[in-house]
Amino acid sequence: MSNLNALNAMQYGASISAGYNTWNVFVYYGLNAIFKSDTQVSAETIEANAIKIGLMFYIL
Repeated sequence: MSNLNALNAMQYGASISAGYNTWNVFVYYGLNAIFKSDTQVSAETIEANAIKIGLMFYIL
């Protein structure tokens, strides 16, 4: 992607994490779209939100 002006500069979302001892799982869902509302590909508007699912390990 060469047109970085199409990306929203501010991203916000909701996250939840749970774990035991040093292991944690997490989920993040972006509440706003990744791309600005006027971004189009082949005359169609792109509507995509970010989602992250992962595993975290803490060393304490």
